[in-house]
Amino acid sequence: MPKSADWDAGRLISQILELDVEVTHRPRGKEMAHWLMKVPGIGPHVATALVALSIPNWILH
Repeated sequence: MPKSADWDAGRLISQILELDVEVTHRPRGKEMAHWLMKVPGIGPHVATALVALSIPNWILH
């Protein structure tokens, strides 16, 4: 594999890890995401995705 491909993979992994930290801490300020994270099996990534999809309240209740 060429060196540039190794560098790109390393950069991609670094960006993924940075975004992971951001997503993990972002939903704590949002009421619905915080509420969703109380459900077993729903962590910050799933909660953020559900809030981003703007799931209607009738589905969640």
